[in-house]
Amino acid sequence: MKPVSDNRTFVPPLASTASRKISRRSKARVYTALTVSLPADKCRPRIIYCESKLERNCLLLWLAKKDVFDVREQPSAVSFKDGSGVVRKHTFDFLITLKNKKKYAIVVKPSNNANKDKFKSDINCLSQQLPKSFADQLVLFTDRSYRNEEAVNAERLFKLKTHITSDDHLAIKCAISGQAGFKTVRAILASAGNPNGGFGAVLHAVFEGRLELIRSQIITLHSLVKPVEVQNAI
Repeated sequence: MKPVSDNRTFVPPLASTASRKISRRSKARVYTALTVSLPADKCRPRIIYCESKLERNCLLLWLAKKDVFDVREQPSAVSFKDGSGVVRKHTFDFLITLKNKKKYAIVVKPSNNANKDKFKSDINCLSQQLPKSFADQLVLFTDRSYRNEEAVNAERLFKLKTHITSDDHLAIKCAISGQAGFKTVRAILASAGNPNGGFGAVLHAVFEGRLELIRSQIITLHSLVKPVEVQNAI
């Protein structure tokens, strides 16, 4: 019997675009890589490296947004003058471009280090001198920028995204249309006909702001959510 062929060809992911090699000298840090499909690469998978769990959570939370066009880790260094007038260089952790072409230069730092006077002074100088050709805004991301449950939900969405179809999104949209008050995720999925990618579509709706959680929590089938009312512009 001849083997069955589905005419699919494996396409290796694109290499990281980091401007420098990721340092692996510290045994206390966690180094991970995510394979991400973004519009800038025409949705071909690309490897993005993270130098810490905090960086990974930052990336996952940004990727949960619907309007991310491109992500570059460790982009080319930017020169700036510090508070003493000394010219220094800084390599941002991420350069994130949205579909509206706005660019954000991301600095990821543990909060105990971010509160140090020298760091705050340097970040203030860097923000004021940030070239518009590089990014529109500097964003500082620390362990106080998010809740742990938000990172867990973002990682679940990341893992499920490739299994969510347009039909799943439509089914959930129809299921919550006209919904009054809170319902469990299980009830919404049942109303939608329990589509295969339904749970992921619910997570996506939460991150898009179309569904609201009754409280911040790790989303399960028992979580209560309700549609967010859209205010019509006058």
